[in-house]
Amino acid sequence: MRELIQTFSTNEQQIAKEIFDYAYSLEEVDYYLADGIMVRRETRRHKFLSISTKGNRVLFHLPIELRDSVFDQFKEKMKIYIPVDPRDKNQIDMKLKDIVTLESIKELINLAYKERE
Repeated sequence: MRELIQTFSTNEQQIAKEIFDYAYSLEEVDYYLADGIMVRRETRRHKFLSISTKGNRVLFHLPIELRDSVFDQFKEKMKIYIPVDPRDKNQIDMKLKDIVTLESIKELINLAYKERE
């Protein structure tokens, strides 16, 4: 996991580590490596957060029916976007370089953690 984080720029490494440490500290969470660090609750089927090496992004995974309303709720607070690929219909993305502090995205992490099935 540490080797994967080291592929990011220096600033991105710090925030990626903070995001991972926070998400992993939540109750009953595990992770696996793929094209990034995928974080999921042990009692749920799907990941709620990814720190992706593809585009150096943080991906917040939500139930499909909630994604657009959650996006609307957070779009004024942070620089987030909805991917154009229709296969990513449960996802809200954010570039690591656009995350100033962990505190600024904790609410969105917690929401994805709570709501993801």
